[in-house]
Amino acid sequence: MGLDLDYSDGQTPLDEDEKEGLLIPTITTRGELDEFEQLGVEKANEWLLSRKLDSNKILTEEFVKDFGYMNHDEAVRKVLSSDVLWFMIGRKKSIDAILPGKMYEYFGSGKPVIACVPEGAAKSAAIEYGASFITEPEDVNAIKETIFKIYQLYINKQLPSPDTNFIDKHRRDLLTETLIKQFQLLIKNVVV
Repeated sequence: MGLDLDYSDGQTPLDEDEKEGLLIPTITTRGELDEFEQLGVEKANEWLLSRKLDSNKILTEEFVKDFGYMNHDEAVRKVLSSDVLWFMIGRKKSIDAILPGKMYEYFGSGKPVIACVPEGAAKSAAIEYGASFITEPEDVNAIKETIFKIYQLYINKQLPSPDTNFIDKHRRDLLTETLIKQFQLLIKNVVV
């Protein structure tokens, strides 16, 4: 008989593989990690879009602004108020099969996404989304060029729009409804 721990959404502890390579050792749960990632992306987007960029200043310490911790509702508000979102997945064991739920929150916003991701499921989803700017996660020059490209598109009001069919087929309410119907069908067949 073991200890059965029931965690609320976001409280799930990170396993040792997930903790490996984290720069902030105080992050211990998936929720904390999601919030920290979201925070960094939002701060960079907010700062970037409020300034005229000089190529000598981009991606310096002055370029990144830290907003501190945000709860989920506040983070979602920041996502919805942003013009472009930034998502980064580093390389680690089995990363090609990992597709974080945070990506679907970004996709659900309908905003263009900078996706710094390796080959795998996350890159495939970003391509299918249709409004993604994709780079390798370690390629600083490509990321820098992408930011400049997006800035020019933003100034010229030419940011891409996502594939709405892709967004619709990944809506949580529709996926939940489909799952409920499957359960109801199974239960009906078992009871009869």
